[in-house]
Amino acid sequence: MNAENKATLAGIVVIGLFALVLGIAWTSPTQDGITVYAEFTSVEGLRVGSPVRMAGVEIGVSGEPKLQDDGQSVLVPLYLSTDIISDAAFSLESVTATSSEHGDDASAEMQKVGIPVDSAVAIQTDGLIGAKFLQVFPGFEVAVLQHEDSFATTYDAIQLLDLLDKIL
Repeated sequence: MNAENKATLAGIVVIGLFALVLGIAWTSPTQDGITVYAEFTSVEGLRVGSPVRMAGVEIGVSGEPKLQDDGQSVLVPLYLSTDIISDAAFSLESVTATSSEHGDDASAEMQKVGIPVDSAVAIQTDGLIGAKFLQVFPGFEVAVLQHEDSFATTYDAIQLLDLLDKIL
């Protein structure tokens, strides 16, 4: 192998490593987001990277489940994108537009609304036997979940075999 081929190969390796590092940094789950936690008694079928959805919109992914010290529960980190949450957030635009029609000086602004602290999260299945995902059911509190907060209410996945046992 001559010097020119070695230099070309070295350049390709350097560019490949740079692209790999850039790709890892670009797909980092906590980039522009928050981490919140959900505690379940069973996470059977849930995988790292399973989607987290709210109102049908994917707002994040699940992290590595960790068995708690008591051995009775599993803590799952949820990496939520603040960009996506704010895109899926509710708007006061129609309220302020109505106020403006009635003579108020309110401007039509978007109010970013996060996930209320009394929200619940459940492990659900896509279809009858599809992949597991986490579904967030928004609550009604004004206060919203912050980075490192936990969901107060969680629901484990309903297992098809357990359901059939109960029916039969």
